[in-house]
Amino acid sequence: ERAILFGLNRPGRGEKERGERSLEELAALAEACGAVVVNSILQTRMAPDSATFIGKGKLTEIRTVGEALGANLLICDDELTGSQLRNIETETGLHTIDQTNLILDIFARRATTREGRWQVELAQHQYRLPRLKSVAGELSRQGGGIGTRGPGETKLETDRRYIRRRIQKLKKNLKQLSGHRELLRHSRDEQGVCTIAVVGYTNAGKSTLVNRLCNSDLFVADQVFATLDATVRQLFLPGNQIRQRDTVLIDTIGFINKLPHELIEAFKSTLAEAAHADLLLLVVDGSDPDADEKLQTTCNLLDEIGAGNIPRVTAINKIDKINSIDISSMLYSLSIDNGDGSPIEVSAVTGHGLDNLRTRLDERLNDLVQPCYRTDYGRVHR
Repeated sequence: ERAILFGLNRPGRGEKERGERSLEELAALAEACGAVVVNSILQTRMAPDSATFIGKGKLTEIRTVGEALGANLLICDDELTGSQLRNIETETGLHTIDQTNLILDIFARRATTREGRWQVELAQHQYRLPRLKSVAGELSRQGGGIGTRGPGETKLETDRRYIRRRIQKLKKNLKQLSGHRELLRHSRDEQGVCTIAVVGYTNAGKSTLVNRLCNSDLFVADQVFATLDATVRQLFLPGNQIRQRDTVLIDTIGFINKLPHELIEAFKSTLAEAAHADLLLLVVDGSDPDADEKLQTTCNLLDEIGAGNIPRVTAINKIDKINSIDISSMLYSLSIDNGDGSPIEVSAVTGHGLDNLRTRLDERLNDLVQPCYRTDYGRVHR
């Protein structure tokens, strides 16, 4: 599919550049779904138009550009209401989806486990239910393109009652799996296991770092949302014997700006692994020019899922891709911002800094726990 991207930026210093970076991230999401981005259009205005999101003059421009470039898909860098979707399609003649629908499509492609597929389907139904009138034609397609794919389904039903029943069924199924996760967490608690949740922006290199630290074989790819399921791996640290506790790393789903509320709600049992961890390993892509902004997004989302107050260690990953001046500037900036001590610079690819990271994780756990004896199964002291 040939896609045109569009979005809004507020008037003000630096806002245009922020809007352009946001469209660049949207382009990466679209390309992850196999779309070819043929143009990007940004409009400056104080607030979205309630009927068409952007002005009708800009929509006319999009129609003209779309006809000239042979575009057949329009993607908005924000969430649209059902009436906005319908009006935009009428004005431009292009099938239109928003960022939420695009991210849901990526998740549908990436989901491999039963829990992951159920979580994605739940999020899709919750997103589409209030938009049924506007996207009825879309829902009748069978695998018709980006934004219409459902995990394990031939089509998405347009009947409201069916979807509501399906939502209730999925919630019931996921509640049962959530109970199983809770039992596993309780078992780790009973055994005095220390848990470190690996969190960060999508494609920051979390799974690669887990593999290097734990000598494991998690799936790794240079793509957004390669990991959808929380995966547990044992981590051997020198202090494990002193603490008489095992330590595990939990690789979690990556974050992104404007992460849809439907996904946060559907994946709450998976995201809860971070909220229940003893320590967070916050991974930042040091080669990303927007690292500061993405770190702030990550911290905001950690607050939203109830993990904002969990002690953390910050690792600046992909250090092999940046020069020493950039490293010094970033380390100074991030050490001020997070208040959790100087970040550790590492490269999950070359292995640089991994010993320092293990030492820092060990030190933080020593600060947080007491030795666990056979009759002492107390949790980490926060």
